[in-house]
Amino acid sequence: MLGQAAISACRTKDTYLSARYRRLVGRRGRRRALVALQHSILISIWHMFTRGIEYTDLGGDYFFERAGKTRAPRRLVSQLNRLGYQVNLQPVEATWMLLTCTDGGFSYQRSSRREAPGGQVL
Repeated sequence: MLGQAAISACRTKDTYLSARYRRLVGRRGRRRALVALQHSILISIWHMFTRGIEYTDLGGDYFFERAGKTRAPRRLVSQLNRLGYQVNLQPVEATWMLLTCTDGGFSYQRSSRREAPGGQVL
């Protein structure tokens, strides 16, 4: 029964358990990742029963947010440096999608800055 729960959990999208499975399957393989997921589910159930709390999912981006947004670029730049490349990172300017409603339907417009209908920059 716990195995079926683990298989179902690894197939869900944007959940903590599916993110944990995806992280483990690359290093440990499918079977060991499923056993580790079963263990995580069992530990969560134990905490819920002993503490009397409900399950709250941490989200699919938990591991990314936990590590911080500077860790991955730093690691990737370091890997490229070891391969003999010199990298200079520049932040990408955010693009916004502006949706306007007309009598004939909707139209989309990409913009590098966000403007209100009156021309004011938001």
